[in-house]
Amino acid sequence: MSKGNLALVSSPTHSSRWIAIELSLIYSLIQIYIWRWQSTWPSTVGLILLLLLASHLWHRDSFRSLGFRIDNFLPSAREACWAAIPLLLLLVLIGILSERLWSIPVDWRSVIPVLRYTLWGTFQQYGLQGYFHNRLSTVIS
Repeated sequence: MSKGNLALVSSPTHSSRWIAIELSLIYSLIQIYIWRWQSTWPSTVGLILLLLLASHLWHRDSFRSLGFRIDNFLPSAREACWAAIPLLLLLVLIGILSERLWSIPVDWRSVIPVLRYTLWGTFQQYGLQGYFHNRLSTVIS
């Protein structure tokens, strides 16, 4: 390869390298937390969240760029209902036919885990789409 063609070969910029290092660090911390620290040192989740917040501030991310927006909420909810309602009706039908639907206790102790699960799912989607997708697309482009 001649010296003139070397300019055509693109190399990652300095900022792309730092973003790749940041991604690797955050990903590693999350994996270590899930597999080790969650039971031995649970307060480290706060440190990881602070690092994520610092990253968003450093990169000047907006709520919209992270995927948090309300302008498309109703159309998205309507679209999700087409998949969710038939499944929910099927589950209710199975509960009625098995005569177990009414044996499920519905009180605050049974609602709180559902809310926690919903919050956890939302956080996972934020992490995957809002953080990792945005940073990886910066590194790749």
